[in-house]
Amino acid sequence: MMGESKPNSNVEINEDIISLYRKFDITLNERTIEVLSNGMINEQGIGEKISTAFKNIGWSNDALDWLIWERAEGSKNWKTVKTLAEVKALMIATDVGAPSEAFEQSYAVGALMYEWLIGTYGFEGYKKVINEFASESSFGQAVQNALGVKKEDLYDQMAEYVFQSYQRVYKP
Repeated sequence: MMGESKPNSNVEINEDIISLYRKFDITLNERTIEVLSNGMINEQGIGEKISTAFKNIGWSNDALDWLIWERAEGSKNWKTVKTLAEVKALMIATDVGAPSEAFEQSYAVGALMYEWLIGTYGFEGYKKVINEFASESSFGQAVQNALGVKKEDLYDQMAEYVFQSYQRVYKP
């Protein structure tokens, strides 16, 4: 790994992000480099830190926005996403993965849920969940072990973010 920091430290991970951006010749502004170089990305929340660092954060949402729109459009006859209750029902259905529309929605919903998880619990929280999920048979148990939160409570906390994202992108 890069730098002289301890393995898996914020600074080291963030130096790797900077290196990756340079490899693909993506220009970072000074604030972005400062945030990443000082290991500040997990200090408050990844979304907040990155949104203040990038000059135009909009480009980063394009792929996820398209995925949300595409999956919502494809399953509009199955479930709508007009209320928080509908979002929670969608999140639960995607966890089960059935019917096929739920499975298809799981890509967009899952991406939003992990985005929220990283923004709220930091990259360390995300890594804890992923590490637990590797040895647990259920997402709910992995979340409970990693974060000390019941899956249903986590869904309640995430629902507003998922709802707002769908409302912003999908307007049938």
